[in-house]
Amino acid sequence: MARLTDKQVADLRTRYADGAKQKTLSEDFGITQTAVSAIVRGKTRADAGGPIAEPPPRKARSSSGGTAQAPEGGIRGSRPPLTTDDVAEIRSRVAAGEKRVAVAESYGISRWTVDSIMVGRLRGRDPVEVERAQREVREIRQLAESGTTQREIAEQFGLTQQAVSQIVRGVTRGGVAGES
Repeated sequence: MARLTDKQVADLRTRYADGAKQKTLSEDFGITQTAVSAIVRGKTRADAGGPIAEPPPRKARSSSGGTAQAPEGGIRGSRPPLTTDDVAEIRSRVAAGEKRVAVAESYGISRWTVDSIMVGRLRGRDPVEVERAQREVREIRQLAESGTTQREIAEQFGLTQQAVSQIVRGVTRGGVAGES
């Protein structure tokens, strides 16, 4: 791998800022694409000159932008679990000829999740059980907000303190209603 001069680094960054692809730059300068990425982002040779690229924005985990606060009864960046009714509706729509991608988008799931449903790997959860679990998550969060300790909440719900902590922070619904 070639060792680039400061002038070459500045030229590489300028060409990248002008729209050159990293792969092309790696071939032109005789370095790996990983090295090009590190150089254009300023992770290496930051003092060599030339415009430093901003990293591309990360994709949001959810339509809400992956907010720090979990949706009511849920976890950050997630949607509620699919119910057996949802799965039946998905199967029906795909069987009727609707594109799997369109069905997936309407439910906020991936096409691969639809594929898993269609081959029987995913069956959905009982709607009553999903509602009970969401109710327990809301109750756990309300107790935590009112000052009840996580240890006390854990004992009341038969969970570990760590599971309660994750539920309160919106990291998981783990342990509630058999969810992991």
